[in-house]
Amino acid sequence: TDAVATVTRANILSLPVHDAGVKLSIGEEQRVINVQGRLERAPSETVIAFLHSKAMQKLTANVLNGWQSPQGFADARINVHVPLNRIEQLNVNVDAQLSDVDLLLTAQDLAINNIHGDLLFDFKKGFSAKNLTGELWGKPIKASINGKNGDKLQFTSRINHQSLQDWLKLPELNFLNGEMAVKGTLNWGKTASAIHISSNLQGMALE
Repeated sequence: TDAVATVTRANILSLPVHDAGVKLSIGEEQRVINVQGRLERAPSETVIAFLHSKAMQKLTANVLNGWQSPQGFADARINVHVPLNRIEQLNVNVDAQLSDVDLLLTAQDLAINNIHGDLLFDFKKGFSAKNLTGELWGKPIKASINGKNGDKLQFTSRINHQSLQDWLKLPELNFLNGEMAVKGTLNWGKTASAIHISSNLQGMALE
């Protein structure tokens, strides 16, 4: 037996969605609620609030609490699958398109600006993205998100000596001059986050 309802506006896990559809399926062995909805140019700070919600604590604990997004928008399709007699199998899928998003990572003292691209989220698998673009240290950045639990962002960009000094604030770097290509990895998880950056230093010189 199925029961279907359409809702013009609703909140799904703190996300304000439009044109939501709710379907209740009752069978001999299981009862399931499926909810679908969409976001239209939702402020990116709304998506960050979703990442900080109690529903996300199982996946991220408090590691993402330092993430902020003062500007930008997201369009998304949201699907929620709730097996009422097996609630531990609950799953949430979000297929989002990001536009002009600024992301501040306060713990790493990093600002990634003008982020564009598709971002997928699965409550069981975490985040994934293939072709995110934006700006880091005033230079173009290309990034992807993967990892066993969708908890690893890998990126390539460039950085000059002044931006490097402004970020790390190490007197040892005062002797550097120039600009170099970098590869980086940002990891997050239930207990900690970390950033790793490597470079062959080509383009940098000692003064």
